Amino acid sequence: MLNFINWLSNVFKCIEKGEIFCVAAEVAGPFDSHSEIIRGIAVKKGFRNIDIGTEMMKMLEQHARKIA
Repeated sequence: MLNFINWLSNVFKCIEKGEIFCVAAEVAGPFDSHSEIIRGIAVKKGFRNIDIGTEMMKMLEQHARKIA
């Protein structure tokens, strides 16, 4: 139970920072299912500011639209 509480606390912190979007469902009990989108792109130093991250985000958005 402590692991769940720590995990949920971290989720709330990330939501407050705008780092993730999370949806949860309760059917038979609390938190039966959840889904989250984590915002973030990592580009190695030396490869930044040449639109790699922008192109990666475009591809992710296109994929999200396809599977939605």
